[in-house]
Amino acid sequence: YTHSVSDLGVFSDWFKVPDRGSVNPTPSGGQGLVDAQGVQNYKHGGHTIWDCKYHLVWVTKYRYPILGGDVGLRCRELLREIARSKEMIIYAGSINRDHVHILIGIPPRLSVSRAVQFLKGKSSHKLL
Repeated sequence: YTHSVSDLGVFSDWFKVPDRGSVNPTPSGGQGLVDAQGVQNYKHGGHTIWDCKYHLVWVTKYRYPILGGDVGLRCRELLREIARSKEMIIYAGSINRDHVHILIGIPPRLSVSRAVQFLKGKSSHKLL
């Protein structure tokens, strides 16, 4: 299943469907991370070259509209802080009153479920 721009709804201005057949949307239209000379800047590990991006969405309990105003701004700061501490890169995101959208690059040493656990768990505990 491939996504179209209309499937992404709120992110239609930020995301474009990649040209190379991948289902992971990127801000640069599927070109990965491209610098001024047009060279792709993939991240490198000891024996790996990677560029893993995930579109994550989660909702508040019972979809209560509690993420508006100051709480939403604090949530944004916390997500950025947590992502930075775990070497994740946030490419785009949106915090609405009852849900969060985030396009994030997660290193391969960290599983997606563990990354979501860090983001949701630490941000919710600090917001309380």
